[in-house]
Amino acid sequence: MNEHNERTRGHKLLPADLIAAMPAMGSGDGTGPTEDRLVGVKYFSPYSGAVWYALEGQVVGDDYEFFGWAELLPGCGELGYFMLSELAGASGMGGMLPLVERDCYVGTLTRTLGQFRKERAA
Repeated sequence: MNEHNERTRGHKLLPADLIAAMPAMGSGDGTGPTEDRLVGVKYFSPYSGAVWYALEGQVVGDDYEFFGWAELLPGCGELGYFMLSELAGASGMGGMLPLVERDCYVGTLTRTLGQFRKERAA
């Protein structure tokens, strides 16, 4: 992971307590509409307005893979897979500015993807 970005950010993108709480990859298969699934962690870019809502995840080597909703442009999102290293490594100003943050004010597994998407569309 990008250590400079982590120091600049002032928090970990995926601390141990969130790893422990994150539903396992594939655990939501066949459990009903994706919109009704609880979000484990929310990431956002304060510079572009992009958001990532992680629904489940798993360790992959030295990295962490998520499945969730990514909306890089308002109204243009999709379900898919993304890696923690991709979020952690996104930087601007020649690598000096982290571009992705974890929303530390959103409780883990307290709101559904549908609730987040409605709030974002409002």
